[in-house]
Amino acid sequence: MAGIGFELKKMFSKKGVFPLIKAYGYAATVCVGPMLLGMCFLIVIGAMSILFGTSEHERELLNSMVTYTLLSSMVLTGILSMVLTRFVADSLYSGNTGAVLPSFWGGVSIMLAAGEPAYGIFLACAGIPALYAVLCLILFGELVLVWTQMSYLTAVKDYQGIIKIFACSLVLGCIVGAGLIPGTRINVVTAMLASVTTAYGVMAVLYYRLMTQYFSEGNISSMCFVSWVRKYPQLVMLGLFMSLGLFGHLVIMWSGQAGRRIQGLFYAAPVYDIPAIAAFLSILITTINFVTSVEVNFYPKYRAFFDALNNGGILKDIRQAGDEMKSVLFRELTYTFMKQLFTTLIFIIAGSIILPKLPLGVDDDMLGIYRVLCMGYAFYAVGNCIMLIELYFADNTGALISGTVFMAVSCAGTFFFRNMDIKYYGIGFWAGSVLFSLTAFIILRTYLKNLMYNVLCSKPLYEKRKLGIAALIAAIACISVSVSACSANKGIAQGEQTQSAAADVGVPGDIQKNTEVSKRIKDKAVLYENQDNTSVVTMYLTVTTGNKSDNTEHTWTQINSYSVYDYEEMGVERYAVNGLLQVGDENGPVEGELGYGQNVPNATVTIRGQSSSRNAQKNYKITIRDDKGMWNDQKVINLNKHMSDFPRFSNKLCYDLQSGLPDLISLRTQFVHLYVRDMTEGESGVFEDYGLYTQVEQLNKRALKSHGLDRNGQLYKINFFEFYRYEDVIMPKNDADYNVEEFEQYLEIKGSDDHNKLIAMLEDLNDYSIPISEVLDKWFEENNLFSWMAFNILMGNVDTQSRNVFLYSPLNENTWYFISWDNDGAFTASKSILHGDERGWEKGVSNYWGNILFRRILMDETLREKLDGRINEFKAVITEEKLKNMIKSYSTIVKQYTQTYPDLRYMPLTGEEYEEFLEVMVHEVEMNYESYKESLNTPMPFYISTPVVKGGMMKFGWETAYDFDAEDVYYTLEVARDYSFMEPVIKAEKLFVVEYDYNGVLEPGQYFMRVKAENESGYEQTAFDYYSSGDSRRIYGVKCFFVLEDGSIWEDIYEQ
Repeated sequence: MAGIGFELKKMFSKKGVFPLIKAYGYAATVCVGPMLLGMCFLIVIGAMSILFGTSEHERELLNSMVTYTLLSSMVLTGILSMVLTRFVADSLYSGNTGAVLPSFWGGVSIMLAAGEPAYGIFLACAGIPALYAVLCLILFGELVLVWTQMSYLTAVKDYQGIIKIFACSLVLGCIVGAGLIPGTRINVVTAMLASVTTAYGVMAVLYYRLMTQYFSEGNISSMCFVSWVRKYPQLVMLGLFMSLGLFGHLVIMWSGQAGRRIQGLFYAAPVYDIPAIAAFLSILITTINFVTSVEVNFYPKYRAFFDALNNGGILKDIRQAGDEMKSVLFRELTYTFMKQLFTTLIFIIAGSIILPKLPLGVDDDMLGIYRVLCMGYAFYAVGNCIMLIELYFADNTGALISGTVFMAVSCAGTFFFRNMDIKYYGIGFWAGSVLFSLTAFIILRTYLKNLMYNVLCSKPLYEKRKLGIAALIAAIACISVSVSACSANKGIAQGEQTQSAAADVGVPGDIQKNTEVSKRIKDKAVLYENQDNTSVVTMYLTVTTGNKSDNTEHTWTQINSYSVYDYEEMGVERYAVNGLLQVGDENGPVEGELGYGQNVPNATVTIRGQSSSRNAQKNYKITIRDDKGMWNDQKVINLNKHMSDFPRFSNKLCYDLQSGLPDLISLRTQFVHLYVRDMTEGESGVFEDYGLYTQVEQLNKRALKSHGLDRNGQLYKINFFEFYRYEDVIMPKNDADYNVEEFEQYLEIKGSDDHNKLIAMLEDLNDYSIPISEVLDKWFEENNLFSWMAFNILMGNVDTQSRNVFLYSPLNENTWYFISWDNDGAFTASKSILHGDERGWEKGVSNYWGNILFRRILMDETLREKLDGRINEFKAVITEEKLKNMIKSYSTIVKQYTQTYPDLRYMPLTGEEYEEFLEVMVHEVEMNYESYKESLNTPMPFYISTPVVKGGMMKFGWETAYDFDAEDVYYTLEVARDYSFMEPVIKAEKLFVVEYDYNGVLEPGQYFMRVKAENESGYEQTAFDYYSSGDSRRIYGVKCFFVLEDGSIWEDIYEQ
């Protein structure tokens, strides 16, 4: 629940009574929604039953049937809930998202196969009408689905979607119940059962629909999670024991002197049940507090500790991080205990006043039970929080001991007191809860006292396999029969989800031997799990003039007046200014955030980008100085305006998509609303609105470490690099002719400057005697390479043929990996449709043919098939529905800024055009997929040679167009005075050779030449060459040249 806790935490930051009430309402609905729905229906159907004149016996029977079904389904699902949660967390962390939905259906099928027959037998023998039994059995199956879905929905972090589904289910259920009674022969009990069944049925369907929007259906066995049952058997027992401990006392009291038979096998103990339900509500505050406070504040410290431990931190840093983690943990647990104590006192006082006035028949004896159970639930709530923290540290055995004590004492104590005087009722559960919280606290404290030993040294070396699938089904079936009238700790213990975070940060579990070393790269899922993709962070930047030594003795006007090309022409470094960066909200800087309460600079500010530095709205690089703090674990804050990006969110959307795809390293992103106060020229000191920016994590050594990569490895940012050898520039740094400035025209050095590994790779790649398959096996990781190509092909990110990517290699490995950089060139298909631009060869695999690495890969049929497999895999994940939802949520945020100043002034589209573009964007992947498929059948692009004059003739030539199917390719040559080629001066068709001799020399002037290649199947391709027109459009496949007065020929050349 930690992830969704960060979402809900934002609601609690709003001030005022009503926002606080709203926040608690939202949090309660998200954390324990299905349980609340059950309670709501018990109240609603009771009221409606009275309204429509049912007898007291019918009302009691109705309540008993619903209660039995609720509790039985929760006990059943509690057995696998923790294991499934752990499996989901591990799958998401490893990038195996395709296993999530299959595991859901696998777990549900096992539980239904065991539970439905068992509960059906119970209902058949229960002595109730057949229709009632059928409706209860249907409801039981729906509840199994819903309780299990809650373990998956916490990873979705869409609290608004969950709340809408809750409200929709409740309303529809009430409508069905109210609509079936008047004017029909259906009795009230049947109508009420039908309403509850409808509500949970709608909830199950809509919950699953929400799940499918975030998880793809992978081609994986639905029983893939069973190995986790074998691996973590303690979690199976813990889930069962917590269920029995929490609600077992109710069933036991039904069998005591307070209980009475309602009908057949249905029993109840109203004198105990009513106080228990009322007291149960008192622990909601702790459930909410655990999700929105304990986890939110503890989790970052927890992750920092294990990051230091796993990523080679020094012992001093590890111990310091551990001490900070423990300090925050015990502080939060203390606050939780105090809040629960205060809440319990409020409930006891308020309940003593309110309950006797309600038509529930509450007397003084029942109020006494209520007070005892309030205290019991208070200790349970605190103990449950502590037990969940034990699961954070993968102390499954310790958690199981705590849960066993709770179950044993609660049930045994209740059994002991069940036939005694009424004043002793509830003491058994109270005693179990007290011992539960004490045991859990002692175990956790003991664990933390020996934290380093327990984390590093106390785990077994070999995995013990215990349960098979048949044994699992048999065990669940037996348990289902024996506890069909019991309940589970599902609604309150949704915080159980957090134990899975242990896997996310590397807490050692059962260590297994693995003799195969995989080169596959894996991003850290924990970096993104709490990232709100549609939130906006407000930043306040105060700029001041600094000093000459730091190159900050400049004004803000100067910073915004020059482009990168101006600095190159002037031969100086980019100007900088001092900056005070403060993070907050629209009301100003916020306490606890970067820069709060500071008055002196904490950063240096420069412009960033290459061609974008010419734009009116600049991009900024804010470098936080040493010992001045960090923001979001980052020292370099890149703020990008993306003026050439039509929707202004393409870059962010692509990074957010990549974070959920296997074999790719993504980067963290954040929408930022920037205010700047210019103090460099004695200005008034007023913050000026600079509009919306996208912050993108700077890929540097710190980022490499954050993503679990080698900070000491090689890291190059490709400026323009087609993987040729470039011997005159790409050379070792100790070579006498080495020039770092020339080197960085191709590759910017962001990591180690030892280039020997790079050179060795380029030599093998450019040696055609070495098969490309061997080159890839030695120097690259195929899954990463094909994933990177597949993603950019599908997203239409065409400006990646030879730049906008990082090349990374760990220090002591030969493998090179591709890491995306700058995705604002994506959605090219949508842009071309909006403006009617032609794409030429910049689509599908043709787009990568000019790069020697990709060319050699594409020429190999086996490697093409591997690329095709990854493209089809990603296409199944990046669906139109997924894109539609993301585009809608992102554009809703962005339009708040682009439709107002200052961003409105610089938007390249009108409001109507913007909406049209959003509609087209949804189909981007499908359009690019079709272009990709076509490109496989099309000849590859080629270069046109500059014409030469020889022997009174003009010779035209071009390269051969490669065809994957080895079809014959024919060429059409055209030469004209303008690039429309309406009146060609030369036209030669069906040329089989790659040259043409023109008898004579053209008159002096400007000419345009184009060559089209067509294969036997009729597919055409243009040349790589292009002409840049007066309106800055690219005319693809065209070479411009001039015939001078002396007969010589000059080519029109453009800078890359």
